[in-house]
Amino acid sequence: MIKKKFLYIIAAIILCTVIIIPVFFISGGNEDAISTDNKESSTKTSQTQFKEIDFTLYNGQKTVRWELAARKLSHYKEDDYLKLSPVEICVYDNNKDEILYSFTAEKGSYQGNEGKLIIDGPIDVNCNNYQLKIGNLSWQQDKDIIKGSSGVEVITPAGNALSGKYLITDSRLYSISVYGSDEKQACFSWKERKNDKN
Repeated sequence: MIKKKFLYIIAAIILCTVIIIPVFFISGGNEDAISTDNKESSTKTSQTQFKEIDFTLYNGQKTVRWELAARKLSHYKEDDYLKLSPVEICVYDNNKDEILYSFTAEKGSYQGNEGKLIIDGPIDVNCNNYQLKIGNLSWQQDKDIIKGSSGVEVITPAGNALSGKYLITDSRLYSISVYGSDEKQACFSWKERKNDKN
């Protein structure tokens, strides 16, 4: 009887040793990783990072879609904020499923609760043999308004250039207004040129 009790005690000690020691080492290794994450998220909101990710945004009427491809994307959940770097963007006529134009940029961000996409350039857009150079742009998704800033330049197929401080257009680039300061310098329509060719 004493031998049985003694064997049970020894078996319990061995079992506890086999279970407790590995659990101690595993949890000890994870404490460092967890505390590092907690330190990072205490200075910033919690974030999730993705690599090589594609996603799509639509204007308010869903007539235009922006397909974005980012090599690196950080999602800040609490702020509903995406940080992209670098980013490739293709803008499509969603009704005809035709590409309107595309461009690349070093970085960008998307504020989901505001429906606002901000792209930091330089940005170079080619559309119907016209070249549009913009320092930075922001797109208000629901209103479908693009504002280009930090210097803009429009180059015609003939090589003529129009420069300004900022521009306002829609995502189809049908009508572009270029501003020098607070006054409109020029306004032209890409859509009319397309119709004139037909």
